[in-house]
Amino acid sequence: MNVLNRLIVFTAICLCAVSTDVRAESDYPFSTLYVFGDSLSDPGNAFAVTGETANPPFEPIPSAGYGVGGHHFSNGRTWVEVMAQKMELNEGAKPAFRDPAFGNYAFAGARALTVTSPGFDTQVQMYLGVHGCVPQPQALYVVQFGGNDLRDALDAISMGQDPTAILGNAITAIAQNIGILAACGAEHFLIANAPNLGAAPAVAPEFKTAVAGLSFQFNQILAGTLAAYFPSGLNFYNLDMFGFVTAAAAMPEGFGFTNGTTPCLTFGVTDGAFCKDRDRHLFWDAIHPTKTAHRLIGEMALGALPVAD
Repeated sequence: MNVLNRLIVFTAICLCAVSTDVRAESDYPFSTLYVFGDSLSDPGNAFAVTGETANPPFEPIPSAGYGVGGHHFSNGRTWVEVMAQKMELNEGAKPAFRDPAFGNYAFAGARALTVTSPGFDTQVQMYLGVHGCVPQPQALYVVQFGGNDLRDALDAISMGQDPTAILGNAITAIAQNIGILAACGAEHFLIANAPNLGAAPAVAPEFKTAVAGLSFQFNQILAGTLAAYFPSGLNFYNLDMFGFVTAAAAMPEGFGFTNGTTPCLTFGVTDGAFCKDRDRHLFWDAIHPTKTAHRLIGEMALGALPVAD
């Protein structure tokens, strides 16, 4: 059994356990929540800045959040919002670009380093501009990047270029910005690895294995880099998005889906753009999961966190 197949089986087992035993709200020891990430965690920050909404006819990879999903890049709440509600830390999952009192800085299109959308570096500086470099040892800091950096690497490969520098710079930036937060007193981090882009409908069948391998390699190097940068003193909780997407795409029925490979949306049409069984699809568009998938990821995230003493 190869590595990806083992991950499919392992994640399916873990998620089944998590889904049937989500902890009660009062069981979590964190005082507040801060979120840094891309469209998978964006609760409406992109909309707060641009005011743009995706409506039919849809593109496979949208440049704006969906009106039907409340300006999320899905048809409903993100996994972070699901997790925050269970933890009774809802303010931390709301869009900070709309109100600086909120704690979610995730922005669609974000890379680890700012390119066109506010990256991890810019999001951290925004956080510091509001909260200062003040220790919050009981706060939980969510870090979720990698998908867009991998897309940049794939673009480089398609042009005959070496993607090593793109991925290396992204991983270094993730570690450095975690270091900035840690230097200001952050102690607890929920680290979401990059999803398996090879499973996304946007990737042609003949490239899926190679893209999955690149995603897996990115996550392995990221994990090793964080272990080397922070050998002790911080608490890292790991959310295996790669494993979830890999398992759910390969065995959708085990997760309550009937379709793990094609998007719910039909692209380029005005009428009939939405599938009839939205809750049974893993993918909403060509790269983003449905709200049902987000709910399962949120439950999986809760299972990765410690309980209060």
